[in-house]
Amino acid sequence: IRSQYLEARERILPHVEDTTALIHRSLAAKKQILLEGAQGTLLDNDYGSYPYVTSSNTTSMAACMLTCIPPAAVKSIIGVAKSYITRVGNGPFPTEITTSEHDKLQLAGREFGATTGRPRRCGWPDLPLLRYACVVNGCTEIALTKLDILGLLERIRACIRYKNDACPFGLVNMMNLGAKKPEYMDFDGWGNLEGIRFRDELPYGARLFVKEIENYIQVPVKYISIGGKRKEIITL
Repeated sequence: IRSQYLEARERILPHVEDTTALIHRSLAAKKQILLEGAQGTLLDNDYGSYPYVTSSNTTSMAACMLTCIPPAAVKSIIGVAKSYITRVGNGPFPTEITTSEHDKLQLAGREFGATTGRPRRCGWPDLPLLRYACVVNGCTEIALTKLDILGLLERIRACIRYKNDACPFGLVNMMNLGAKKPEYMDFDGWGNLEGIRFRDELPYGARLFVKEIENYIQVPVKYISIGGKRKEIITL
């Protein structure tokens, strides 16, 4: 084992550098730096739905901490959000779907873990939680994914508030998330979105849905994916 690792060391060592210095040289040269986070805000060890969280911080604040990029140097924070909500494993899920629409979303959206194959629980869009994520991360824009999958349903429900919940600034009490009672707004499904390249080409129901999201979270939706291919993204 020792000899194998020593051999690997010789191959890896030329690619190892002081990344703090590397990043700050790039900042000084006005280069663009893209940071990509893994896992969602509700899995954050401090700001998620504890104890159903991961073992680290997953918000934009952690990006600066782990890379030594000063917060003042961050120019934009893109929140990536599915048009509906999914969750793997246990944990509170106020808008979880318990009707036949659940299986339709799960199958059409291929909601199974890429590595483990574990099925993801599916739920209706939850605007209070999306607003919470935007506030915690300081999102400047949203990339909305799988709008084509959600639109396949005949009726779509979106949680627009929780009963008896009056937290300020759109925040949600994570300690009591499992007891929340959602109130919904209904939308008609908008069908197939194949071939659409511009926001104005979206069916009325889809445009109304996106506009309702923007009005609620107070963050613009700048990107919409309507398929898994690179060209199937509407840039607004």
